[in-house]
Amino acid sequence: MRVVTNKRIRPRTQSRIRSIRMKPLTMTEIIRLEPRIKAILEAAKHDTRKNRALAYSVYKHQLQGLVGWGAEQKGLRTNEAYEATVTMLCDALKI
Repeated sequence: MRVVTNKRIRPRTQSRIRSIRMKPLTMTEIIRLEPRIKAILEAAKHDTRKNRALAYSVYKHQLQGLVGWGAEQKGLRTNEAYEATVTMLCDALKI
């Protein structure tokens, strides 16, 4: 026996559970979650290399395990956190 109702069956992509958009983290919040980021940005700020592209590459590599998809802290595994941190790195290196 089949029961007929007026409700449409929704495809899985239109489930009732909506993704929750969190507001982007500030740099203060990012550093609170991962204090090593502050040390890397401070080192970049005082870096005296003339080759800024090399300096950027070195510091960006150090940040990759701390922020973005490879971050240890779950709260830092976002594009927004990564972009904010890389922007701060560019500011620190003055590039």
